[in-house]
Amino acid sequence: MKTQKKNTIDLSTQSVKRLPLYLRIIGEMRDAGEECVSSTRVAEQLNLDTIMVRKDLAGCGVAGTPRKGFPLHELYRAIEKILGCHATCDAIMVGVGKLGMALLGYPGFAQYGIKIVAAFDVKPPASDQIEVPVYPMRKLEDVVLEMRARIGILCVPADVAQDVADRMIAAGIKGIWNFTPTHLKIPEGVIVKRENLATSLIVLSHRMRAAGML
Repeated sequence: MKTQKKNTIDLSTQSVKRLPLYLRIIGEMRDAGEECVSSTRVAEQLNLDTIMVRKDLAGCGVAGTPRKGFPLHELYRAIEKILGCHATCDAIMVGVGKLGMALLGYPGFAQYGIKIVAAFDVKPPASDQIEVPVYPMRKLEDVVLEMRARIGILCVPADVAQDVADRMIAAGIKGIWNFTPTHLKIPEGVIVKRENLATSLIVLSHRMRAAGML
């Protein structure tokens, strides 16, 4: 008996974080010519809890069949839609140091519909390796308003992070990907996702010590 197909998508933030992993595994199965995929198999491939994966996949709004699993192509398209893979969202970056340069050179954002259209720095680097225009900071508000970008990537020193975030928001940025250690004071209606690379490395080393690997 088939499960009921959901009319709405209701996934937690943690579930959404796992969707790119599912998309990669399901894409490999699709390319191999498979037609159905079970949550158990996806969980085994990623070394994740089977019940958690089943709940995540069921939350994508695709009906599954007992003993067969989910229709692979339909599930793949559903995950793509949730992640916005075919709906381009323009982003700008402030801070073109080593981290900023690395992010500008990363091709994977396009797979999920994110396009960095401009970057800003107090001293714009002269490099033919940068494929987006890099503007001086004084042009931040004008360029963001003109391009109507809604996502801002923050890669500046901690002591200027709040000031730059304020300028981003004043120009119309609604979501900030914060790579600084600063806890930003953000008004209601703006979303912040903070990335702390040092913390992630500390967590990794702690888990390795706990497992006797270090």
